[in-house]
Amino acid sequence: PFKIVPPEAVYYEEPLRQDSNPFKHVVKPSSRARGLASDTGLLSGMQQATAGKDLSIRLHSLDVYGNLHTRHDPATFVRISAQPADVAPTQWQGDTLTALRYRVSPLHSGDWDVELTPEGPAPNVHNLTFELMSAEGEMGSLTPVASRTLQMNLSTGKPHHFHSGLLCMPPAPWRTGTQVDCVVVPRDVEGNEVANVKNLSLYA
Repeated sequence: PFKIVPPEAVYYEEPLRQDSNPFKHVVKPSSRARGLASDTGLLSGMQQATAGKDLSIRLHSLDVYGNLHTRHDPATFVRISAQPADVAPTQWQGDTLTALRYRVSPLHSGDWDVELTPEGPAPNVHNLTFELMSAEGEMGSLTPVASRTLQMNLSTGKPHHFHSGLLCMPPAPWRTGTQVDCVVVPRDVEGNEVANVKNLSLYA
């Protein structure tokens, strides 16, 4: 007799065909998302990024057996957290990614489009962790079911006139004819200090 195989008992997707059978049998993935992946290799290497510049990432949902999802699981969403990368102290400055603007859009196919804008501090190496959260717990409580981490090497952007500054000694006000030594401190659009500080001598 024919038996129905529950999706929990299947861990791969494969068309099953017989030469004398005109029907095609396809094993579908489990309906619940339990993993994240990326076909561009972003989650397995260092990603270069610039402060203030948008970065796009596409993530894929997987079931508990690692099969690629073809439909969105409405009980899940993705959140992002940041922390310092575990690298040698000489390779990074600062503490953590203090500011990160991002938006995660679920797609009908089960994928996730992530648009993020890292702000700083830069230059720095950061870890971005993508957590897959599920609302299947008791009373709709959120539970992390999977996480993947991307290492990001964040560099400063170009100097921005609005955020750059001028430091002078002696401080103002100045008497006419006084020589004033100033330092131009260039900063990018997110306020990160850019290299190549310039010294100036001015006369009031």
